[in-house]
Amino acid sequence: MSRPVYRRGEPYAQKTAHLLRHMVHPELDPALDQYQLALVKELRDKLTPRETECMVHYYLLRESMREAALRLGINISTVSRTVERGEAKLDSLLKLAASISPIRLNQDWSDRRAS
Repeated sequence: MSRPVYRRGEPYAQKTAHLLRHMVHPELDPALDQYQLALVKELRDKLTPRETECMVHYYLLRESMREAALRLGINISTVSRTVERGEAKLDSLLKLAASISPIRLNQDWSDRRAS
């Protein structure tokens, strides 16, 4: 399995993987407060199942886009476009969350390292 090369860099990939991990399995972190759970729920509602699936393979499972495409049975360009759309939705949600509570978002999500 080859290691993916992230267009937006490793720090972005770690933050995205962290958010996706909480989105897919929020019960794994009992320390999430209502604000964080609301962000997770909004993220879950905003991403399509295909976007979630592609992003999980790319960011959480750390598969290359080619590997994700093979595993999902879709074209590599579909994975690329789908991940890109998911990233745009994630970015817009985090931008909105930062405008509502910038200090809290930075403390709770942005500075947290993916485990």
